[in-house]
Amino acid sequence: MTKDKKIIFVDLDGTLCASGGVVSDRTVEAVKKVRKAGHEVVICTGRSVSGIRKIFERTGIRYAVYSAGGGIFDFEEKKILFEKLMSKRETELLYDYCVREDLFALISVGEERYISASRNRDKMGSSTFVTFDETPHDFIKNNNITQFVTFGENIEGLRNVLMFSKGLERTKVSNMSRKIMTDFSGEVYKTETPFIDFGHAIASKGSGIRAFCKLFDLDIKNTVCMGDDYNDIAMFETAYYKVAMGNALPQLKSMADFVTDTNDNDGVAKFLEGLI
Repeated sequence: MTKDKKIIFVDLDGTLCASGGVVSDRTVEAVKKVRKAGHEVVICTGRSVSGIRKIFERTGIRYAVYSAGGGIFDFEEKKILFEKLMSKRETELLYDYCVREDLFALISVGEERYISASRNRDKMGSSTFVTFDETPHDFIKNNNITQFVTFGENIEGLRNVLMFSKGLERTKVSNMSRKIMTDFSGEVYKTETPFIDFGHAIASKGSGIRAFCKLFDLDIKNTVCMGDDYNDIAMFETAYYKVAMGNALPQLKSMADFVTDTNDNDGVAKFLEGLI
């Protein structure tokens, strides 16, 4: 791989972050040095903007593709540069179905993620999510939504939501817990709490990379991606040079041009140091 200017799209959980969600000192230093050398590091994650802010404060990484391609955010300018919005009508339908199944609903709007004040809200405990006060349907109608997440311990309810969503035309699953359906062939992600992420039907980490390149008039041949799990497949199908983590799934490793060390052994830092 040549040392021409690269745009490096990096997943967070299982990639940039070690276990526990921490970015190591070595990784922070490598990010700073590679950016100083003229390369650009861009976060590419399923998290909302509010879930990335501490990573920006720790690393200084300016841009993020968030909500699995639902938007692009500039942390230095504190503004949204791009959004791929969900259908309001289909989001309402998803919300109503989740309420019937006694599941939590998280709705990403702008820089924040809002949780519904549902009958199971008291089970949530302390959280950093914002509770919306207006009726759920009014909230959905009055806001631009990039991501809808449902979660809870009702596995059968989540499976029902998954089956229901297949009838929606402008909405798709972008991420899902393996606990929900082990034989499901879509994008899934391991987690302690079963969940399903939904976004616009054509939004993905891959579409987020294309949108970023178009926004800044960049050549896709200068893109690099780093990831570890199923929801990074679209990113690997889009970026020119693919780097799998040592802890990545075999499928990603088979797609990769290079396999670095694990996220707990500074795999991202070790790769970036080779670009300096």
